[in-house]
Amino acid sequence: MGRKDVFVRVMLALLVVGVWVLILKPVVMRRAAEPGRPRRVVRAERFEVLDAAGKVRATVATTEEGAVGLDLLREDGWRGASFALTPDTPRAPGGAALTIYDQRQKTRAALDFLGGAPTLCLRDAYGVMRALVALSPDGEPIVYLRDKDEKRGIMLGLMPTVPNGEAGVSLQDSDGKVRATLGLTAAGEPRLVFRDDAEKVTKSVP
Repeated sequence: MGRKDVFVRVMLALLVVGVWVLILKPVVMRRAAEPGRPRRVVRAERFEVLDAAGKVRATVATTEEGAVGLDLLREDGWRGASFALTPDTPRAPGGAALTIYDQRQKTRAALDFLGGAPTLCLRDAYGVMRALVALSPDGEPIVYLRDKDEKRGIMLGLMPTVPNGEAGVSLQDSDGKVRATLGLTAAGEPRLVFRDDAEKVTKSVP
């Protein structure tokens, strides 16, 4: 290749760069910045995200009932987490839910916002609810701690079982009934209440 050919190629390259910088680039940038200009939109009822090996690792899809969900999958194809939005139905209000699964597809943690009240639920390896943090319809916080049978447990918060709706801790028997409550009065004084198997107060101290 002679010097003349090199010179010609360099000049052609400079010409192409000059045309892009002075003419094409401003036009492209201006058109991209035009307000109201329609942009490319991809529409589908289901999307799948693949990894380098071609395995599906995430899906976004809708259902015939009007729900939309995002599933995050492990390498073995099982769900690791999911997020869903559900519409209102005649039987129940819609909302949002974030769910985390273990390797056996058991739900281990779930954060729900259904009916206008958020709830955080923690489950053991058998899928049994062992802890629950929630807000009542009135906005009062409640914490539940349960045994493996989901019966006996402890409730902590502002609950109707506490006298005058004050803060306190309630203990439940094997039937899930409140048998004892330790709370604080409006004046900050401690109060201990005992109940029978019908949850009627049998003794209160003081």
